[in-house]
Amino acid sequence: AELQFHCGVASLHAAKFDDAVEYLERACAVKSNWHVARLALAAAHESVGHPAEALAQLATVNDAKPGQSPILLAMGFCCERLNDAPHAMEMYRGAIEIDPTAIQARQRLAAAAVAQGEFTEAVEQYKYLREFYPEAGWVLSSLGHLYYKMKDPGAAIDAFEMALAMDPENWSLMDDEVEILLEEGRYHEAIVRLKQLIEQQPGFPDLLVRLGDVYANIGEDDQAMACYAGAVEMQPDYVEAVIKSG
Repeated sequence: AELQFHCGVASLHAAKFDDAVEYLERACAVKSNWHVARLALAAAHESVGHPAEALAQLATVNDAKPGQSPILLAMGFCCERLNDAPHAMEMYRGAIEIDPTAIQARQRLAAAAVAQGEFTEAVEQYKYLREFYPEAGWVLSSLGHLYYKMKDPGAAIDAFEMALAMDPENWSLMDDEVEILLEEGRYHEAIVRLKQLIEQQPGFPDLLVRLGDVYANIGEDDQAMACYAGAVEMQPDYVEAVIKSG
């Protein structure tokens, strides 16, 4: 079993995920209570796109050794991959109850809550993230969007204003000419105008994101990706650029 396990882990590191599944299944068949091997097998299954099998391995470990926040986090992620947001949220809540500082669990809980339209829970998680990342403008801007979704414009304005105060150079004014060109479907002329603005204002990642959006609208995916990647390189915590890159 030990040899199969080490071969499986080596295959994982080499990105040979099908081989990793085969080796690790053999290890678990010989030593069914070997939890480290089951966790590695869960990782291998997830890597080949088998979230249900990964979840089964994680559940076995969780049943035997309950109360481990990282395992509940991983189970929640698998549930999300299976489009089971309610159970994912349950797992994330459990992870947070065990470890209130589980930032990834809070971020995933907020994302799943937004997908379910449960904005109040998402706001609670971002309030905690704001305490954890007091200097992060992206947390405040995300809070602003959530308040807007909750039809609380006053709170949204306050959050956006604080985000602007913390990082004023992350925002540029919308250009009326670009917006008119886009409304009229004159995408290539809008691209030219945006490129001119970027030359004039090279420090604004949101202009790159806007340019990427225009490229995406006309099917120029490679150009769009280059713009989003440039915005992320300019400001790694620019959430919109990161999401659109994904």
